[in-house]
Amino acid sequence: MTLAEDSTASTADNFAVLHRVDEHDCLEFARALTDRGHDVYFVNWRDIDIPAQRVDRAFVRNRGEFRKSIPCAAFDLVFIYKMEGFLHDQERFFDMIERCCRMVINTKATIRSNIDKSYLFAFAASGVPVIPSYRLSMARGSHGPSEIADIGNALHAMAKSAVLKPLRAERGDGIFELDATDGNERWRAALSRIEPNLYLAQEYIPSVRDGERSLA
Repeated sequence: MTLAEDSTASTADNFAVLHRVDEHDCLEFARALTDRGHDVYFVNWRDIDIPAQRVDRAFVRNRGEFRKSIPCAAFDLVFIYKMEGFLHDQERFFDMIERCCRMVINTKATIRSNIDKSYLFAFAASGVPVIPSYRLSMARGSHGPSEIADIGNALHAMAKSAVLKPLRAERGDGIFELDATDGNERWRAALSRIEPNLYLAQEYIPSVRDGERSLA
């Protein structure tokens, strides 16, 4: 199971998960697997030697110890879970999936698809209920500021707050909210600061402030 590691807090007998909120999931997953007799390894993806197809360092959760130099082929199943910085090193990320993960959750095709939030439009086209989402797919080089302003006017005219978010991001990076009561100028100014073809807009759902649940 790949995890984001707090390397400053890890010890000889413990793999420290970087974000405490992730512990709720990963420790439950590990417990369920070990209860069924499996060894569970926590791996910092930076400790994977991709050319050699080897994990240089891994924590065996049910044994409470680190092991070194494990062939990737020794793992029956790889769970690509929480990782840090993979979007800024996508070439290495996909190389790892292709070369070091013979059986992976989710499938390699699903992982590639889910990296980009464009799947939301495919869901909507298939009738799956999703938060209303809007493409901002234009390149500023070939479209003028007036068209960017038109997007702002259209979203503002809905009289709903919106969230602008990158199509590819992790842990909320690059996301900001526009309030329905803001003037058109603020909406246009916000849109002019981003690369529209790399972003989408969604209606803001106030209940997200109460917390949210993921369905797997």
